[in-house]
Parts: sequence; structure tokens; C-alpha cells
Amino acid sequence: MTAIIAYIKTHKKEILCVVLLVIATATLTWYLTKPKATIPNVIPETVKDAKVEQKTSLQVVPKTSKNDNDLEVTQHYKANINGATVEVPVVSKEIAKDGTKAVVTQEVDMTKVINSALTIEREKVKQEYKKNWEIGTGIGSHNGDVYIPIEAQRNYATDKAISAEIHLDADELLKGHPKVEGWEVKYKWKF
Repeated sequence: MTAIIAYIKTHKKEILCVVLLVIATATLTWYLTKPKATIPNVIPETVKDAKVEQKTSLQVVPKTSKNDNDLEVTQHYKANINGATVEVPVVSKEIAKDGTKAVVTQEVDMTKVINSALTIEREKVKQEYKKNWEIGTGIGSHNGDVYIPIEAQRNYATDKAISAEIHLDADELLKGHPKVEGWEVKYKWKF
């Protein structure tokens, strides 16, 4: 602990410069990445074509017994989601009549509505990942030498990025003579 306090006392200017650099970088990063305005609600073209396909048939048939329902309504809601057909049945409704019953069968294809909803969700994700650039800095040490890394990163997909980083000698930077001590180029996979 004594060594840390002694280091702080002898390197006040350097520590102050690094703290100010970190604060300035954080402020600049916040300013450059904050939303400029409300993102407009984007409606993809496929939503305009999001029609529910429906088939309805009506028949009048004789009752097999007096206890049969006067009206039979059979509804099936289905959608093709990721190659699988999903169906939801709905309970029948009754209306009183004598001697005959009506049979209504409906089939509602919800595939286009579901696909449109998925497209809207994908558009929201794209809007969320519009921030394509990142910048950063910090402080590091290599073989006892202190350096300041400065990084720029380009996010070119939601799960991929490439970045470049340079390492500036901290002592030379404080003297006003920035000197590049090292560098890195990285390809990143995000998961």
C-alpha cells in the first residue's frame, strides 16, 4: 500500500492525465453513440401483403337425432411457422332450430400474418444494431512499460466485427510526443 501511495505522489500529473483521458473518452463515446432522434417505425413491405387467407363452407344437413346441435361451427386457425404447421381449434357455438342443423367450417391461414410479425421483429433488431462504430481507450502495461491503447471497431453484422488498436507510450504522450509502441488488429465473433 505504501508503494502505491508513493507512486501516486510521484506521478500525479500522469495519473491526472490518464483519468482526464478516460473521462473525455467516455464523454465523447456517449455523445457519438446517443440516439440523435426517435427512430421512425419502419413497416416492411411484407406487412402490406399480410392478409389472412380464409375458407368458409356452409351446408344444411338433416339432423341424425333431435339432440343434435342446431348449429355446428368448426374453426381451425393454422400457420406455417419455420416449416411446421400449427393449428388451434375453437369451441363450437349453438343456435336453436328444429329439424336441421347448419355446419360451418372455417380454415384461417395465418402464415402471412406470422411472417409479417417476424419481419417487423427482424427490422427492430436491425434498428437496434445500427450503431456500427465503437471507439475506446484505457491504460495497460507490458513488461513494466505503461501504454495507452486506443481502439476503433467496426460492427459490420450483428455477430461480427473488426477492430484496430494502437498502443501509445504513456511517458512520451505526457511529454507531448506521442509514440506508437505497438498495435493490434482483431476479427471478432459475437455470441
